[in-house]
Amino acid sequence: MTLEQIINDIRLILRATTDDSRIVDSHLLRKILNYRSLFIIDSFLQTGTFNTQWIQRLGNKSLTSVGSADNSNIPEGTLKFGKVTLPNVIPVGPERGIYRISDTQRQKQIYHTTWPMLTHMIAALDTRINLFRYYANIGDEYYIYPYVSEVDVMLILDNPLNGYSFSTELIVLTDIEDGVEYFVISGTVKEVDGAVITIHSKGSSFTGSSTSVYSGDGKIREYNQIVTEAYNNEFYIDSGMAQRIVLEILTKDFAIERQSISDIVNDSQDQTKILTS
Repeated sequence: MTLEQIINDIRLILRATTDDSRIVDSHLLRKILNYRSLFIIDSFLQTGTFNTQWIQRLGNKSLTSVGSADNSNIPEGTLKFGKVTLPNVIPVGPERGIYRISDTQRQKQIYHTTWPMLTHMIAALDTRINLFRYYANIGDEYYIYPYVSEVDVMLILDNPLNGYSFSTELIVLTDIEDGVEYFVISGTVKEVDGAVITIHSKGSSFTGSSTSVYSGDGKIREYNQIVTEAYNNEFYIDSGMAQRIVLEILTKDFAIERQSISDIVNDSQDQTKILTS
């Protein structure tokens, strides 16, 4: 379902029971987001698990190289951290709303730790620093060590509209354009450029070349083919939680009786999307 459908269901009930003309969508959006956060935290506390429908990918995020001259929290010396600012998350789970940070190929995970622990590991020359990358946050700023220029981010956003939606449109191999970066979703792509043959396998990326010929069974999409989230994108919520949110807003915030809601839904099943799903 979409955020637009959730808001429309609420408005349909309000229109039948009260004057909704003074209620703006931004007001309903804030209520929807507040209840979503509460229910996600409650669900995780009860089950200890994440519902994948809560999780968003922000795709590749470029990091800024910073040292002690840029941030007094960074130990003195020549150490370089990668810094990235992320939108607000719902603080659930051991990584406090961050589901996964990894390299751009999504093969090597970057592990969460606290800022004091990260600086202690560096100062103590902990051998784990040489084997893995770690991140710690100070507010909404995330620091990664050892430095890396880009990461792939998956998280549970407090406001899903601050994220991105990835286009699933596949690119035909004969339509590959010069200078455009592509990602191989499955299979392999064979690239022939004169006497040079390169095989691009699942999980890898490559830049299109006008001098190359491409073939194979690989399915690809543009690497950075993303669009900003909108009211009519799929909302990051399951249907049960969506129904619960609609009912909470109608009964607690607008004091509408459940029986009245049921009667309206029964009379308008062709218009409601959430409460009849």
